Amino acid sequence: MGGNAEAARYAGIDTRRVRLIAFALYGVGAAAAGLLQAVSTATASTTATQPWMLTSIAGVFLGMSMFRGGRPNLPGTVLGVIPLRLLENGLNFTDINDYLQSAITGLVIVIAVLPPAIARLRASR
Repeated sequence: MGGNAEAARYAGIDTRRVRLIAFALYGVGAAAAGLLQAVSTATASTTATQPWMLTSIAGVFLGMSMFRGGRPNLPGTVLGVIPLRLLENGLNFTDINDYLQSAITGLVIVIAVLPPAIARLRASR
């Protein structure tokens, strides 16, 4: 559908059907990821992936600041997650506390988002 569902509807695309299929595919993907997580840890837990939540959000923000002027996008997210995972692995090798790792990841988010935000504020004046 792109970024404008109304324009897609005017172009003859059944947006309700496309949206339903997209949500169904995302649901199947989430179910598969949940099953793989449960199999790999031999337990079912709703908080099993919580340690990766901050990294995934930080990857999206980092990717948004690197590509396409602050809009979420897949290539930016992938390229944003890679350095964060490398940082996380390096911090794990040096035995840094988990709470300090989260603080460092948060600092990376702030450093990544701050320059584009400042540039946007200056451009709006």
